[in-house]
Amino acid sequence: MVFRKKEVREILLIVQARVGSTRLPRKVLLDLCGKSVIQRVLERIKNSVLVDKFILAMPDTPENDILSNFAKTNDFYLFRGNENDVLDRFYQATRDLCNNQQDELIIIRVCADNPFVDSYEIDRLIGFFLKGDYDYAFNHIPALDNMYPDGLGAEILKFSVLKYIWEKADRLVQKEHVTKYIWDNMKEFRIGVLKAPPSIAYPEIKLDVDTEEDFKWLEKLYRKLIKRNGEVNFSGAEIVACAQNIS
Repeated sequence: MVFRKKEVREILLIVQARVGSTRLPRKVLLDLCGKSVIQRVLERIKNSVLVDKFILAMPDTPENDILSNFAKTNDFYLFRGNENDVLDRFYQATRDLCNNQQDELIIIRVCADNPFVDSYEIDRLIGFFLKGDYDYAFNHIPALDNMYPDGLGAEILKFSVLKYIWEKADRLVQKEHVTKYIWDNMKEFRIGVLKAPPSIAYPEIKLDVDTEEDFKWLEKLYRKLIKRNGEVNFSGAEIVACAQNIS
């Protein structure tokens, strides 16, 4: 796929991050072969050629102050908001940084616990989304038979859709997860299902950090990739091929 810079619409990429985590506390700060998990994420997504602004949206609590340094060192805009209402934090970050231009915005969501997120797959998702004029599309999880690994991609939606779900969401779980309302009410939206290319079509592979076991496995994977290729921006295909040989 050839990526061309889109016209008119501004594209924002928001990384939501926090220090607190129930299953694995401070997971975004864990050292993954010389750099923290969140640093790996921020460095990899900066290779996108289609994103206009990169934002780190973090809670406004003191324990999360440490995360602000990652925004500064990576030239990300910083927004601090509600820790538990992640949907509101996401929405307010967009409003705060884009003034009155929101209606034309396209917004991408990336999780801070996806250290193998692939900028090429982010750009591929953007191209797919704009060409299809969808309300929402994704390639961050294996769902709707898209054949994607868990943790290589992102989610993308129009600002008008974000505003709609921000107004409609009334359940706690729909506020704790940005796009949960969409998944609960799929018939209300035009959802794009981007299929994984054959080289990465392995939905059984999990590349995000939820537990200590996840982290140890991803650490082995990162070490092997560095040993093979050096400290470079590994492609999705390289990651998946290597992951198939990690026990």
